[in-house]
Amino acid sequence: MRKVLYILIAILIFTGCEFGDDYIELHDIHAALGEIVLTDTDGPVPLFSGVYIVDTDLVLPATGDYDVTFVWESSNQVVVADDGVVTRQASDVPVELTVTGTKGRYGQTRRFLIASPDFLIHLP
Repeated sequence: MRKVLYILIAILIFTGCEFGDDYIELHDIHAALGEIVLTDTDGPVPLFSGVYIVDTDLVLPATGDYDVTFVWESSNQVVVADDGVVTRQASDVPVELTVTGTKGRYGQTRRFLIASPDFLIHLP
């Protein structure tokens, strides 16, 4: 058993496996995705029962902390485009907005459920 362990350690050393760097990249991506706050042109987007309610264009960052790059993708380009432009519809249409954070050779995703109701009451 000890011989097998030594062989595995030797393989890892000679192949240049760097577990530390991989872990750091994954941690950075996870942290950057967790720090995203959806905002629109008016400020932070309100969240009700897990759904973000939008009525103006979203401000979607292209980069985050720790040198993480973001790519945004909408499940319905008509309502919310990949660049955050919101086009209100005559009826409520739910949209899933997915952001993929990448750093180095790794990537992770986070999803936001968006609704753009056909009516909103604005309070002062």
